[in-house]
Amino acid sequence: MTRAGFRVPATIPAPLYHGSLPFTEGPIYLGAVVFALFVFGLFAASTPARIWLGGGTLLIFILSLGKNAEFINRPLFDLLPLLNNFRTPNSALSIATFLMTALGILGVYRWLALRAIDAPAAGKQLKYAGLVSAALGVLVVLFGLGLDFNTPQDAAQLARFTGGQGDTSALVGALVATRSEVYFDDAFRSLFFVGLTYGALYLLWRGSFSVLLAAAALTVLGFADFAGINGRYLSRGDWKPTRVVNNTVQPSPADQQILQDPDPNYRVLNLSRALDQDALTSYFHKSIGGYSAVKLRRYQDLIDGYLAQRDIDVLSMLNTKYFLVPGEDGTLTAQSNPQAFGNAWLVDNIELVNGPNEEFAALGTVPDLKGTAIIGPDYASAVSGLNPSGQGSVELTSYAPNALSYRFSSPSEQLVVFSEIWYGPDLGWEATIDGEPAELLRTNYALRALRVPAGEHTISMTFAPRSYALGSTISLICSVLILLVVLFALFYPYATPVHAPV
Repeated sequence: MTRAGFRVPATIPAPLYHGSLPFTEGPIYLGAVVFALFVFGLFAASTPARIWLGGGTLLIFILSLGKNAEFINRPLFDLLPLLNNFRTPNSALSIATFLMTALGILGVYRWLALRAIDAPAAGKQLKYAGLVSAALGVLVVLFGLGLDFNTPQDAAQLARFTGGQGDTSALVGALVATRSEVYFDDAFRSLFFVGLTYGALYLLWRGSFSVLLAAAALTVLGFADFAGINGRYLSRGDWKPTRVVNNTVQPSPADQQILQDPDPNYRVLNLSRALDQDALTSYFHKSIGGYSAVKLRRYQDLIDGYLAQRDIDVLSMLNTKYFLVPGEDGTLTAQSNPQAFGNAWLVDNIELVNGPNEEFAALGTVPDLKGTAIIGPDYASAVSGLNPSGQGSVELTSYAPNALSYRFSSPSEQLVVFSEIWYGPDLGWEATIDGEPAELLRTNYALRALRVPAGEHTISMTFAPRSYALGSTISLICSVLILLVVLFALFYPYATPVHAPV
């Protein structure tokens, strides 16, 4: 087995990560050159810069540990606004890259000024920073000697790669050896780049390098450092001409059959793929499934409680009009679902329940799910006094991911249920009836509903969250301010008058 994968008995990708985090494909790489400059900045930068940039980096590292430093992170998670919106704690490491780079640059800038007036003092800073960096690099190597590079999931992972054929114990041993090889290769690689970084600074201190030449050397080293790591995930072969990319996914005969439907506003369930891991179906159709790191909790509940069991009523409630069914040879066939409820429908019965658990359970017990709206206590008052007959019609007239329009007609007041997921009252979706604001209700645990008066009306739904508009405005203002600061820094020296000495 090599770093790219196993050679015997098959060529398969080697899962090099051996920690406890799920779904980890590659680490956040801070860079050996950046690390070397950061340590140098801890010795050479001004005290305020070391405190707020070095301290900020330490804080980010602590935050990235998540539950491994729970005694610190739990209070921060509970008290700091928006911190609980991060998907994973180690995403904070992205911030550390900027802090460490900034401290390194400020350290070099201040060190150059010190070198001009006190070269021995500047030399001591360089020596001490270099020794500390080398010691940390050696500790990384020694730390690796205590790792076993093994995980309990290795055998199961390799069995999936090999199709469960043969004994995987030899492969597990090869995988552990490969992980060890890669770890130490990278440890010594990092030491090499750290050494070259301090070598460039040393030549600058001695005067063998000019400032311009040293800056060019550090830039080249940084580029080579990152390029070597990035090349493990992206190579020249990953870049394809547009015409090749556009022809990568071709519709199967089953896809082509479904695409003949003149109404494109339906959903498809691909039974040949895992419901919450399927991205291919969405290439041609509106899919019931698909992978997302930010699925709504209520929709995940539907997946776990009903969709995974192929409950036909809940699937029909989500307007699942077609199924892609695999045959024995893997070929897909298209099967239609004549029971699909459509994009929206009128109900003739309202069932009030006492809470979300009952609301969820009622999806599997209500005899006529299409004719019944299940309403929890949050919206019981909104349907008070309403006695829907189900007479009339509602039709989707235009569709966009962030804007929907419907045509409604009925001789009496009705409750319309939409085959669209309910997001919450403050999460962006707003409804109007003939241009007048209307309240979206939650029904059937996860769908939207609307109380509509008698007559003919135009119903519109738009996704325009105020938080997005506010965030975009703040982002624009900050970007303009940053640009103004950069322009000021560039042109201020030329605008300042030079006074001749008296």
